[in-house]
Amino acid sequence: VVRDDDGNGPAGHSSRLVHVSGSDALTTKPTAGSPVHVVVGATSGIGREVAIRLARRGPVLLVGRRRDVAEELAAELGPDATAASCDLSDSDAVTELAQRIPRLGALVVTAALSPLAADPRTIIDVNLGGVARLVDAFAPAVSEGSVGVCFATITAHTERPSPDLLHALDHPLAS
Repeated sequence: VVRDDDGNGPAGHSSRLVHVSGSDALTTKPTAGSPVHVVVGATSGIGREVAIRLARRGPVLLVGRRRDVAEELAAELGPDATAASCDLSDSDAVTELAQRIPRLGALVVTAALSPLAADPRTIIDVNLGGVARLVDAFAPAVSEGSVGVCFATITAHTERPSPDLLHALDHPLAS
């Protein structure tokens, strides 16, 4: 038991932020009885492939940067697939998203920003902070059989990190 988007970046990694705002983040609310699989970064690459496979195993929430793309995938996958968007840098939006899932099946996070998509501070806020927010927010929905898989990015493994990235890594929570 684990307690604790679109477009592709280098080597096929997702390279864009996902967004959620407002109370209309989900088109429908999953039922309380069945576990719901949540795939953050579901609209492309690895996340899309995982979402397609998890949809065969039960209800799935597809979270993508662009809700319209998530909705298109949900329509392809059938009535047990629901679309949402979420800003991973917004704690309230992540909490709101998680509160709509009464029982978690799998939490799979593939969403991340690449150095081409954002500044170093935003990358750390989303790629590190966003994953931490998701894990914390979904913890109350974890039950026996819940699993979590978070894919990392290669952003931290560049040959010559920029001075801005090094500063952001030294001071991850500074404004």
